[in-house]
Amino acid sequence: MEQVTYLRIRHAANLLTETHLKLDHIADAVGYANPFVFSNTFKKWTGWRPSEYRARITVSERQPPEGSGRG
Repeated sequence: MEQVTYLRIRHAANLLTETHLKLDHIADAVGYANPFVFSNTFKKWTGWRPSEYRARITVSERQPPEGSGRG
């Protein structure tokens, strides 16, 4: 069962960073009928709520790497 949960959370993380789908749609896409259960499970496995994960990853991807010559 843990392997299935791991795969669901990994797929959800990809959807969070690669799409603009709403959280309830992502929850459904990875097999959770209840978005609250999905959110709690995601936080248990990653340490972040799905919305926090999306915000952190999106912000870090937009920042230029240090030493890139910008600034």
